[in-house]
Amino acid sequence: MRKQCPACGRTDESGDFEGAFCRECADKAKPRPQREKRVKTPYCQRCGRYWNGRDWVKGVPEGKWHKRTCPECSLKAGGYHEAIIQVRGPFVKARRLATNLVREVRRKTFVVSVSEVKNGFDILAGRKKPAIQAVQALGLAFKKTNKLVTQNREGKRLYRVTLCIRLDED
Repeated sequence: MRKQCPACGRTDESGDFEGAFCRECADKAKPRPQREKRVKTPYCQRCGRYWNGRDWVKGVPEGKWHKRTCPECSLKAGGYHEAIIQVRGPFVKARRLATNLVREVRRKTFVVSVSEVKNGFDILAGRKKPAIQAVQALGLAFKKTNKLVTQNREGKRLYRVTLCIRLDED
């Protein structure tokens, strides 16, 4: 009985067979080893961090990467802030304290802006918890107020905290 390849129609007179298929069609049907896909790692050029699969880590990734802004830099660029630290008092004293506060806040979160106002300085901090921790770390007395800013999709109210630090006149 003669064999005929179901893919190309060849008969067993013209060549070898592997099972029901001729050798050429059998070779075509064999699975080929897949090339390794090179995944491009997201890399933020603003802050120099990259996504390692769980978190944004400082450094340059190995292999291929593509430009992307991390969530923190995106919030910072948009002017997002959860806390306002108001430093009020004599100018020289207030400026010195504001500089120390900015340094302390930057260790834990981002600072959107520092502005000079009539009686002191305003520091806009990205996250409220690190802002409160920074003020407490310097051992300062402050007054805290909350202001309702918006509501998220689940109905949770979102507040912006204002920390007011008053320096006494010397």
